[in-house]
Amino acid sequence: MRRPAPWLEAGDAMDKAIETDKTFPAWLTMSWAWEQTLDDPAAVRATLAQNLRRLREARGLTQKSLAERARTNLATVKDIESARALPDIELIADLARALNLPCATLLIKTPA
Repeated sequence: MRRPAPWLEAGDAMDKAIETDKTFPAWLTMSWAWEQTLDDPAAVRATLAQNLRRLREARGLTQKSLAERARTNLATVKDIESARALPDIELIADLARALNLPCATLLIKTPA
């Protein structure tokens, strides 16, 4: 029996990693593909920054505690919340899990 190509196996693993979040398209787990589809990366960074801060504070979490829950570092959370960085999709999924919400919630612009 022929084995699938290594990139197919990696894709399957990524699909399983976000299997519980049906609102987030699996093909977007490839960060480079996601970034290439953005019309305005600055707007996405700003929306993510605003949502992440609002949702983190609503849960009474510090940036440090969120970083620990998402298995990343404090500097990364600070960069995301200040809209200086656009994290890869895997980190967005980790942040969403740490906040116990769907990935899409972090990326959808909410009315002010």
